[in-house]
Amino acid sequence: MSLEDLGTSLCILIYHLYERYKASHQAFRELCFRTRISFNEADSAIATAPSKLVGTTWYSEIVKRRAAMQEEIKGQHSNEVEETVDLVKSLYPNGCTLSEFADSVQTCTAMLSFTVSESLINSMISKQGEILERRRVNALSAKDLADSMVESLLVDSFVPLRWWTVYPKNLTFATLKRIGVALDPPCLCLEYTDEKGRLRHRAIQLKGHIAATGPTGPLTRRVLETHDVLVSEMQLQKSLVKLQRLIEKNASEKNAAAVSNAKTTTSLHSSAPAQKAASPKSDPIESKSSKKEAQKADLGLLYRDPEKALENVDLNEADEVTLQEFKSAMDQKFKEKVLKPGDEGYVYDRRVEIQKPTKKSDWDDSDSD
Repeated sequence: MSLEDLGTSLCILIYHLYERYKASHQAFRELCFRTRISFNEADSAIATAPSKLVGTTWYSEIVKRRAAMQEEIKGQHSNEVEETVDLVKSLYPNGCTLSEFADSVQTCTAMLSFTVSESLINSMISKQGEILERRRVNALSAKDLADSMVESLLVDSFVPLRWWTVYPKNLTFATLKRIGVALDPPCLCLEYTDEKGRLRHRAIQLKGHIAATGPTGPLTRRVLETHDVLVSEMQLQKSLVKLQRLIEKNASEKNAAAVSNAKTTTSLHSSAPAQKAASPKSDPIESKSSKKEAQKADLGLLYRDPEKALENVDLNEADEVTLQEFKSAMDQKFKEKVLKPGDEGYVYDRRVEIQKPTKKSDWDDSDSD
């Protein structure tokens, strides 16, 4: 027995959960919840990886469920089962060899009155072919071929995609008590009792998945895939609509507050010119004094931070050594900015055309004696 015997869909879910949850016990607990099987601490210690699940009571229980489901499907589709068996026996009364197995299956399925997906046919041929080769079976009787088609092809074609949520039908695993909604971040809060009557809570995070407007159908179906153990589609739909209204109300309140703040700011700005006009004219002497004063030449600052030392420096009172050091720094700074032949942007003999003045300037007139 292996996980593949549980079907592709359940295998995908198992590997997804163990990939999503870093801790294996969390993955196993979620797997038990999704498949509606009681969580077992002893199993949790064993189920450290998907491959280890085969040795757990969870695996034994899920295998029993699948077998019971398959028998139920056979009973529900007894006409199709009978048709398949009769067709195989009429076309291949002596059975077939291993090399003829694939062609035999393809021929029989093509003549059935109901449709079986091609992907399922190819999967069945590949899987059953490997099993027969492993067992070194060289030929199949008509009964073996018919049984193989019924068990691995016919029944599987009628198995629901998420069969573990459907069979058994009347299994009560958890009971929902109430559903709450939260806004920041947006989520649904489920309160329920588990199979042992213990009160539990579960949050379904919806940030980035729900908006104030728009259809909730796609999101409902998506959430239902993982939480149909607890909630019905109708309950989920109502809760999502309620959350949408809450998001819309919150957005409206924020917009109203923003408009109010904007009006207040505009009112303050509109009153500012009147205050400016009423204020006395600034004193030009005070304005000059408010300008940044020239800093004295600081030789220590020049060594630590040349850029800052050279900014608006006054060298009038500097001694000879300080003066020479500052001049040397200024020359160095000038040379760094000078474009030399070979530098990017250097142009030899740059000439600039000066446009004629459009306005008369006093500089153009010389004073007459």
